[in-house]
Amino acid sequence: MTRTSSPPSYTSLPSSPTEEEFPKRWLSRLSLRKGSLPAYFAEIGRGVPGRSTSRRSGLVLLLAALLLVSLTTLSPSTQTHLVSQFRRSHPDNAPRNLQLIQRRVVRKLQVREEPLVIGVAGGSISKMPSAYGEHLVAWLNRNYAARRGPHKLVNAAIPASESGVSSICLNTLFGFRPTAHDSTEPPIDLLLVEFAYNDNALPVGREGNPEFEISRTANFERIFRTALSWPVPVIVVEVAGFAGDIRVATPNNWFFRSSGLDHALVAQHYSVPIVDFALQLYTYPDASDLPKFFVDSGIHPSPAGHNLIASLIAQELVFHLSLGSSDTPLVNLQLPNISGVSWSRLASSSVHGLPSPTPSLEIASPLRPLPAPRWQLGSSPSWDCVSSQIGPTVALLKKSVVASDGWEYGVDLSDGGQTRSGSRPGLTANSTGAHLVLRLTGDGDGRTALLYRRSWQESADALVWVDQNPDDVAGWEEREGPRCPPEPKLLQGSWDTPSTQMVIDEICASRRSWSGRIEAEKESFLHLLTVPARTGKAGTYFKSYGFATAE
Repeated sequence: MTRTSSPPSYTSLPSSPTEEEFPKRWLSRLSLRKGSLPAYFAEIGRGVPGRSTSRRSGLVLLLAALLLVSLTTLSPSTQTHLVSQFRRSHPDNAPRNLQLIQRRVVRKLQVREEPLVIGVAGGSISKMPSAYGEHLVAWLNRNYAARRGPHKLVNAAIPASESGVSSICLNTLFGFRPTAHDSTEPPIDLLLVEFAYNDNALPVGREGNPEFEISRTANFERIFRTALSWPVPVIVVEVAGFAGDIRVATPNNWFFRSSGLDHALVAQHYSVPIVDFALQLYTYPDASDLPKFFVDSGIHPSPAGHNLIASLIAQELVFHLSLGSSDTPLVNLQLPNISGVSWSRLASSSVHGLPSPTPSLEIASPLRPLPAPRWQLGSSPSWDCVSSQIGPTVALLKKSVVASDGWEYGVDLSDGGQTRSGSRPGLTANSTGAHLVLRLTGDGDGRTALLYRRSWQESADALVWVDQNPDDVAGWEEREGPRCPPEPKLLQGSWDTPSTQMVIDEICASRRSWSGRIEAEKESFLHLLTVPARTGKAGTYFKSYGFATAE
């Protein structure tokens, strides 16, 4: 696993089309999401290599005139036919994520028989009391009550965690591990993904990386691919969007300088909608009123902020409810038992006089395949996580402790006080030279990762390695037999980022990474040995939240 610090990598712009390719390429874009006709005129006006400006301008004017005449003077039936050519692609021809939103979410809300189960993967914002997920489920139960019980929330968010943790532990977080021949239904119908400021500490990542890495882009790609393979649709909730203290200054739009942009690049590749809380506040007219949406300087939302986030997610669901099926125009005007001003806004984006057929609930076409991976090209193993932050695995973590010289399990005051540490128990050491040995679970391929704490506060470092020797000895130098990696990996407990959070790093890449042949019948053990910090703020404290092993 690598934590690359390379600059952002973006897809290069396509080469200019030839004169023959130009009409076909741009006509194919007329079914894009918004502003198809204006976008077409804007693009065609930019020109084609080898075509004179006067000829190009004449073509633009001619097309504009013909289309405007068609839309304003022809009969209603002809208008209907023309505009229907520019509608969105219907769900059965849509990308996999949009197909799944229609099949797993929209269909349940329309039929109102089975309750919807919303899953959340995120950080402390999502885990706050009365967070947006609870408000969203309350809204669903009020407006789309199901006959067989209330809609539910499965909140798997982990406070102070980055997206790398969920990208590896998603199966464990939701207790779901499908197999190729397994027909078990996923435990959730929709996954909301929220990672805000903690992801700003991660590197951007690069496209086409064959090595397993922890980065903003690779993490989101793993989350999306895991959920979509279950198969469950995804919606991203983007919160990080401000620079500075929202209480004392007019906020600046931080989206393009935060993790939000990198999340959006991956979301675009997988056709994942983004609910942009930051944009909502950035466009809020009265900046002096914005502090009411937060309980601090602009990171954790207040009850009013969470209500607003839930409202934005509800609006996204309403929009997908309005799309309908393959026989429905741009917006379905036959509304599912709801009234309100938002509906008139949706209806205004269609054309007056279009018919409003009842949406078909038949699911005929197969799911579209996943897009080709773009950031993480290497293998994507299935991981098992054992962590103090994942309730069902806490007992297993405690049982895995073989030796703990200088380590103890519990809650401490290291992470900013009792109120914050209460949700972050773990295995902690308060001195250098402390040695922890954990028995690894599963019969995997040798891939092992460590969940641990990094902080702006004074911290120790740790040497970490895997071997088949459970004895509690002074250190790795005295050990015999194969090890992975051949030399212990040094993990730093401190960093310059002004936060304290749980991160994840790969320790052993595979069985091929061992220094010698391992014995298949023997167990493997993960070792942590605290050492003085070599850089940053030197201290004696180090914390581990558990480990992950890959099949």
